[in-house]
Amino acid sequence: MLLVACAESQQPPTQPKRPSLIAHTVITRTDSQHYKVSFDVRVGLIDGRLPTEAELGAVSRYLHGKERKKYDQTFVSFYLPGMVPGSGSFASAHHKPTMKVRINRFQIPDEYRLLLPDDS
Repeated sequence: MLLVACAESQQPPTQPKRPSLIAHTVITRTDSQHYKVSFDVRVGLIDGRLPTEAELGAVSRYLHGKERKKYDQTFVSFYLPGMVPGSGSFASAHHKPTMKVRINRFQIPDEYRLLLPDDS
């Protein structure tokens, strides 16, 4: 007796891959009661390139996740090596309430400008 059966695979759908957490250092953390928390964060180059919005977003989500129950809003300013905090950031992320990441192309020091993608 030969029994043959066909069935569709019941594997769960795959989730989109989130970028892994890149190396970062919190330079300062400032809070305003229960209203907001702000971070100045140093990030470096990733394999010779600038970090992407997705990679910066992963760092921001990580920091926000640690603070979300205490504060309504989270702000993150990202600085490249050699940049002085408070003098314009490479990128920023705001959670109020959803996250938005923005790379500030006009703030990127000359030494890093050659690493900018041509398409943006």
